[in-house]
Amino acid sequence: MGCSDQSTKFLKDRGYNVVKHPRKGIRPLELLGRQDKSVIRLGRIDQLIASSRSALPEIIENEPGAAINGQSSSTLTLGIGVNILGTIISAMGGNLGVDVSYTNAKKITFHYTDVVTDRARPLDIGDFLRDGEVDAGNLILREYVLGNGELFLITETTKANKFTVNYEIKRGVGAKVDVPVIQQLVGANVSVQSDKESASTVVFEGPDHLTFGFKCLKVEVGDGDLRLMNSRAGDTALEAVGEARGEILTSDGRIEVLEA
Repeated sequence: MGCSDQSTKFLKDRGYNVVKHPRKGIRPLELLGRQDKSVIRLGRIDQLIASSRSALPEIIENEPGAAINGQSSSTLTLGIGVNILGTIISAMGGNLGVDVSYTNAKKITFHYTDVVTDRARPLDIGDFLRDGEVDAGNLILREYVLGNGELFLITETTKANKFTVNYEIKRGVGAKVDVPVIQQLVGANVSVQSDKESASTVVFEGPDHLTFGFKCLKVEVGDGDLRLMNSRAGDTALEAVGEARGEILTSDGRIEVLEA
């Protein structure tokens, strides 16, 4: 959502980088590589290790995201909001586009609903690297750690398969929303329902969880061994330079990742 979005700031203040376009499949233990002002998903940490006496760290899945549930975005103009919503619905497997014929709203607000997190313990990751033999011939290691790039390891993700949207004519005045029309537009892959407490609030639910935030550590080499360094949300070392390359971690804490 927007760079002044209160939910983006909320997540960033808690150490999360905000995925600009939420998507499924971003997981702990994944490596992100930055080179030539572009960032791609490279694979898992064990692909940098030829062998290790320690098991690959466990990913603890679907813990309740109590601190994030109920948080909302800033109130957005309808034009900006429907573009964001269209992207989310597309990632869910539906198709809404920018059609707004189903409402007389002028503004919309997003709410995080039923959020869960996946995480790997940093100490387990440290043990795995300490007990492992680095694959010195790995091209990814050579390019992103020993070359001119940067390498980051995802330790935690936050995700949801449900997003709630409140439609307003103006602050405090709910808009009319035709839920059956929305359902027809988005298709069968996404469930669309009115909120039980407000006819101007709509709940969109898809079959898969979409990752919208993550925490990470920077991977470096010291004395011939891999080591992990703290990486702050919105670290300017990953500052975005443009949409054309698909780009990534901006100074306001948002990220868009490319596939390798």
